[in-house]
Amino acid sequence: MSGSTSTTNGSTANEKSLYEILGLKSNCSPKEITEAHEKVKQKYPRHTNSKEYKDALAAYATLIDPVKRDFYNSFKVINADLATVKKQYSFESQFFENPAVKDYLRVEASTSKEIKHTLYVSLEDLYTGASVPTTICHNVPCSSCAVLNICRCVSLGKLATQACKMCHGTGVRKQHCMTCKNQKVIKKNELLHVKIEKGTKHGDVIRMQSQQVEGNAPAIFCISIKERTHSDFVRMGDDLHYHKSINITGAICGCQFVVKHLDKRQLAVSTAGMVVFNGCQKSIKAEGMPFRYSSTNADHGDLIIRFIVKFPDKINLRFVPELKSLLPSVPEFTMPTECDEYKLTDFDPSYKRTHWVKKPVYDDDKSHVKFDRKSTPCTQQ
Repeated sequence: MSGSTSTTNGSTANEKSLYEILGLKSNCSPKEITEAHEKVKQKYPRHTNSKEYKDALAAYATLIDPVKRDFYNSFKVINADLATVKKQYSFESQFFENPAVKDYLRVEASTSKEIKHTLYVSLEDLYTGASVPTTICHNVPCSSCAVLNICRCVSLGKLATQACKMCHGTGVRKQHCMTCKNQKVIKKNELLHVKIEKGTKHGDVIRMQSQQVEGNAPAIFCISIKERTHSDFVRMGDDLHYHKSINITGAICGCQFVVKHLDKRQLAVSTAGMVVFNGCQKSIKAEGMPFRYSSTNADHGDLIIRFIVKFPDKINLRFVPELKSLLPSVPEFTMPTECDEYKLTDFDPSYKRTHWVKKPVYDDDKSHVKFDRKSTPCTQQ
């Protein structure tokens, strides 16, 4: 088995090693690989189609991934995954059945998926826009056992691997990690500052990339926005709904009140010249939620105010004639010759519930009642 095997992207390892292309040593750290990649991007613009730029990208993609880097160090395969190595080497049936290799395949699958997270945001932040911090816990490869411990006998061929006493013919040495308990992944908390744009809606998804890159591909976070319940406003689409309670005097004669908006502005509202009834809705244009993808900041929904009119419980009879003279006349009522006259009383809903629960039991209703009390024998002689 030759050490100068072909690569997956059409490149060869005969000209230069990946470390020489990036100007690094074989024992370089992931931080040094990232810095070398930044220098290459500054040296070769992205639009160039030169071979040097493509080779540098292939070298970075191989060395920044610990699994691909380990395969390159052992098999000289550039930017290859497990399936590629499996096709090129004859001992794959024994090598890829190794539990250690299966663990790395499981780690690669668990750390490359998108991580879902729910973020609860206040209505004020959705209106004005904000940067909301949140902590996300996700799986990352264990740094203590991040490199696959491939035995040196693999590079010598199949016969040497079968006779090796270090790996017992498996091609991989066992290692016991006390950090991850041989799970190959550990839990890690990452602090993110999620940018909430103006007008973001409940259920919108924001995608962010992990900033913690430690030799492995960065994780992708899918953050689902959930709106918190507000004490004064209710959002419906791009409109804001606000409930205002007024008495009957304000409903008929007009009233003034102040609405404290989500951005802490105070809106003075007046109902002068209009009669407001219970459940009536009035709107203020362009004072609702902002449009998220609007080109201008002036595009907003409406602020809809729903009035709740509170009527007095009782009224003094002395003022009834004066009120009748001011209000529209009441239709005349003629008492029928034969009728029963009733007077209304206050209704108590709790009385009806108590009445049905504590319903009296009559003798006719006792047939279905079962008594569990045991009968006692008579002691009289």
